[in-house]
Amino acid sequence: MTIRQSIAAIFALTAITQSLFSQRQLISKELAETGVTTLVNTPFRQFPLYNEREQWESVPADYKRKVIENANRYIGFEWPGLKATSFLEYHKNGNRSRYEKVAEHRREVLGALLLAECLEHKGRYLNDIANGVWAICEQSYWGYPAHLSMQKKEYGLPDVAEPTVDLFAAETASLLAWTYYFLADALDTISPAISERIIYETERRVLQPNLERTDFWWMGFGDRSVNNWNPWIVSNWLTCVLILEKDNQKKEQSLKKIANCLDNFLDNYPEDGGCDEGPSYWNRAGGSLFDCLELFYYGSNKAFDIYEHPLVKSIGAYIYKVHIANDYYINFADASARMNVDPAVVFGYGKRISNDTLMKLGATAYREQLSDDYDNNASVFRPLMTLFILQELQKFDSQAEPGAVYWLPETQVLTARSNTASHEGLFLGAQGGHNNESHNHNDVGNFIVYYDGKPALIDVGVETYSAKTFSDQRYDIWTMQSAFHNCPTINGVMQSPGREFAAKDLHFSSSSGKVN
Repeated sequence: MTIRQSIAAIFALTAITQSLFSQRQLISKELAETGVTTLVNTPFRQFPLYNEREQWESVPADYKRKVIENANRYIGFEWPGLKATSFLEYHKNGNRSRYEKVAEHRREVLGALLLAECLEHKGRYLNDIANGVWAICEQSYWGYPAHLSMQKKEYGLPDVAEPTVDLFAAETASLLAWTYYFLADALDTISPAISERIIYETERRVLQPNLERTDFWWMGFGDRSVNNWNPWIVSNWLTCVLILEKDNQKKEQSLKKIANCLDNFLDNYPEDGGCDEGPSYWNRAGGSLFDCLELFYYGSNKAFDIYEHPLVKSIGAYIYKVHIANDYYINFADASARMNVDPAVVFGYGKRISNDTLMKLGATAYREQLSDDYDNNASVFRPLMTLFILQELQKFDSQAEPGAVYWLPETQVLTARSNTASHEGLFLGAQGGHNNESHNHNDVGNFIVYYDGKPALIDVGVETYSAKTFSDQRYDIWTMQSAFHNCPTINGVMQSPGREFAAKDLHFSSSSGKVN
């Protein structure tokens, strides 16, 4: 064993020891029962390979045509540069959007080209894919400026000697892993250096740091509570382990550590399945948990399966319990009032847990919200799932409807509607909770009212994120203050942040069509 492997083993052992304090160990226990060697030794096959054409040819022709039309815009694409001065804007003035827009567009273009090449199977996009892979591999940092605080040097620019893993470093690694999964052999016809570079850069930037370190806060081994970052990053990390990791010892250590990290996430979750970050973050909290479970499921040849666990079912069901009408969802905390759920995730989750209401929400979202969105490819795993569930989404016509009242006793969120047959009538959303939730606003006791599916009494929501948003000045921002929610201000005193500022003497009852 090398020194590096010894260090990795020590860190992995530390992580395992720390996770023994977890309450549930749901993922770790299932991994032990399935046998981690099953995942180490089972060839990973979630989607058909590039030359396995039957399933690719079954993708509906209209969808395939639009994916290809979208990718045709990027033939001969000039990959935009990422400037140091743009990266430094966040450090100097709090602007995070200019750099992020360019970095995300690079991923979107590569994802679009990848999907089109797999669907068309003619090699037309391979040169542009090779250029995109090379450009991204030459990028100094795969993450975003706002997340650079995990590195030790406070330069405002990435320290390439200390790779840190944020949401988008993980997303980028996953995109490259899927590119390798489908096109490694095809890219080798251009140059074997391209596939080799994918493995090298992903190992250096993501696989090695994640295995060796336990101080990334999103892992959950420190004092800070984890949120959607945990399953979102872990889903991409797990993708890279299953596709790219060639060393079986490292692969086993990584899988065990991934299980521990997800256990840390689930330990924060209430039994009622409520996401205290709000519905729009469920896409990357409960939704990314589903991504992880699917990767484990296929990585073990369907042996790893915890979809019958009550907590897993509750986490999935949450998203329809907070749905109001059309693309409106309750928008407590930093959540958006209008959002698009991912149809393949919602429908697929519902299918796994045998929940028709969840499946209906996914199928409806496909028809009404996302069916014409063919350029959402920065997170390519989701479009890939969509491709192979399209026919089921299009055919599903169950009439399952949400209930009149949903009460989440631990999250302390209530939704109630006067009519379950349509969006007509009144909808009430109310919350208790406390003022130290993830993406918290000081809004204990807040409520919203909709009539006929349209907002009547609103929560104004959140501003565009800036450096101030996640700093010690967060509650100087007016949208975070209780006076700008549907909460009382007594004698000029607003609510304060902190878990001690929580709902008390909370009561709930429902009978004869009335909620108290």
